[in-house]
Amino acid sequence: FCDKTRLSPRSSFGSMEVITDAPRDIHTIFSAHANSGSAADMTLPPSRRVSFSLEESRVVSFSDVFAELAPAESTLEVRSEGNFEGFAPAVDQGTLVGTITVTPQEDDVSATLAIAPVVPRVEYFVGIPGVTPGAPGTRAKATRPAPEACDLMHVPRFTPLEHAVHKTIFARLLARRVALKAAQRLLPKRAFKAATFGACECAGRFLPSVYRVENEAFEMMMLRKVRKHVDTVDVAEWNQKYMGEGKCVWPVRDFATDQSMRKMGFPPAPACDVRLVGGFKEHVGCVETAVQRARGSIAIATCYFKADEAHFTRLLCELLPAAARRGVRVRMLLDATVARAAIARSNGWGPLTPYASQADARAKFLDFYDNTLQKVIKQCPPGSFRVGFFQATEPVAGYEVKSHVKLFAVDGDFAVTGGSNLYPTELTQKSDCDIAVNGAAARAIDALFNEMWLEQTGERLEQVEVEVAEEKRVSKPEPATPDVCDVSVAVASVVPESAVSFRRVNLMSPLGWHAHGVRFHPVMSRPDRTGEDAVLRAVVGLADKAEREFLLCMGFAAPHAPLIDALRRATARGVRVRVLLNSQYSADLQTPMGDLAAGARAMLVGAPKVELYLTGPKKSQRADIGKGAHAFQHGKFCVADRHFCSVGSWNAWARSAFHEMELNMFFDAPDLAEKLAEKWARAAAECARVKDPAALTPGTGGVSPPPGG
Repeated sequence: FCDKTRLSPRSSFGSMEVITDAPRDIHTIFSAHANSGSAADMTLPPSRRVSFSLEESRVVSFSDVFAELAPAESTLEVRSEGNFEGFAPAVDQGTLVGTITVTPQEDDVSATLAIAPVVPRVEYFVGIPGVTPGAPGTRAKATRPAPEACDLMHVPRFTPLEHAVHKTIFARLLARRVALKAAQRLLPKRAFKAATFGACECAGRFLPSVYRVENEAFEMMMLRKVRKHVDTVDVAEWNQKYMGEGKCVWPVRDFATDQSMRKMGFPPAPACDVRLVGGFKEHVGCVETAVQRARGSIAIATCYFKADEAHFTRLLCELLPAAARRGVRVRMLLDATVARAAIARSNGWGPLTPYASQADARAKFLDFYDNTLQKVIKQCPPGSFRVGFFQATEPVAGYEVKSHVKLFAVDGDFAVTGGSNLYPTELTQKSDCDIAVNGAAARAIDALFNEMWLEQTGERLEQVEVEVAEEKRVSKPEPATPDVCDVSVAVASVVPESAVSFRRVNLMSPLGWHAHGVRFHPVMSRPDRTGEDAVLRAVVGLADKAEREFLLCMGFAAPHAPLIDALRRATARGVRVRVLLNSQYSADLQTPMGDLAAGARAMLVGAPKVELYLTGPKKSQRADIGKGAHAFQHGKFCVADRHFCSVGSWNAWARSAFHEMELNMFFDAPDLAEKLAEKWARAAAECARVKDPAALTPGTGGVSPPPGG
């Protein structure tokens, strides 16, 4: 960037249009509303002239958006109207089409940003492949009409063919489970080990019930079509998109760059307050209090909805309808892939279902989708409470795309996002990882939800403007009623009193902030047939930014070449890299554990200085970490130098590039990063260090070291 201040009293406003031929170079780092692909006007005060530096002629589109296009010298075609000195200085209103060359001067302020490539947004087919008319893979090729807004979106049930496919996969998994158990009982230990060498035991020994085996079969079924496509992908070409220093960049503007750009007249980087949500009780209290105090809008996106857990049903059946009845706009977006599988699992055995494994849980889920949602919505004024289901098909490859996005936003001023599906579950407890934000970050999250909702339902949501008190002195807590929790009481309940006085408190939030005014950047991925993963790019950029320490915790992972290469480069720079993953002793999905073992083994071979920790099989697990002998680590976060960090729904496997839509928040926030590092250390203390890659050979007993290791 170069800039010189030039005063011009002749006109109050002007407009400029910059035209090029490469819309992919447009970057949305300054605004989530960049209008890439077509030229638009950018209005600026006439007292500023901003010049853009380019290596070659490119097209850039602006709609009250700025983009950085380094390096030092460029030639642009510019069309302008108004009194922009240097563009149309001779007239108040006129048009000049010509070529200008900009060279930095000695007194110019300069700033450089490394910017990731921006690829065209994939436009999904809204529907289920092979089921929705007009979707890829259906015989009926009729064009599906544009989605119409309704209070409860219909979810297609499984077809007879889908039921048959699921039962086939289920039978195969169940047979493997029975065979492993029989072989373990009948064969001598050495013979058993030889007979099962290389065969992953995860669907056998570690699935405690037939119900869980059915769930694994649904998981495998959902991946059938995307796996067929991935088999055709050039893996080396895909790896090269992300591998190599400088290919992936850290998306948050640093302090020095932000200061330089502000001197030029650019707006400051967006900032927010942030808090690491401290466990199950705090999370539930935070969400419930925010819902009770909502005045304009509530937005919820979640992959899984635990209809068999009380805090989920209380929110759905009591708190959200109460908010809708007092005039709050309530919108909830669930994933259709998961919903269809839950319905099929709940009634998949026909008249025998009441006698199947975990019949009570099946009945609750079936009642949730068939009855509860309709009853709750009917209690509310028409249009006030709406539930949609994310249904997306990759438009060319024709496989189903799953929404793994988790967010909760209230009034566009308070939001929670991370790894939890709305709430931590009984299984994840304190092992999950979520952050609460306000201000610009909450508005960004709310805007991302609005985009998803518009695509899926056709309803355009406007952000609700609600005034929020900036300062509130917190007095000594007074007893609060169970239904309406005063913010002072709620803050004092989670923050020491000495730390609360005179603290800036967002009235939507029942908690005190861990960091104030931090710069951030939200990244939402839209997986497609090319395997474009925007979150992976930012995570690799975060690893490249580390100078001393890099910590990574992943709920699910199958480390691939781009991530392993980034960790290898970090250790080569002298960075201490520590990675914490689940093992088959704790994960709630067992079928991916073979991929985890293979990926973790490749990581130790390709980046041998990485310190790897796996859950279990230690027996010293503390009760406050999670349920069971081995805690299930569901958090997804990473920290560089205890200064930069990321929290979200993204898992470190190829699914996130091809199949699962994700949302991560990236922060320049030392206080938050320190909290995350402490959380990582507490979890690692309950895990086992794995040094030998041979210990990670997929097979019975081969994914983790011996007990006590």
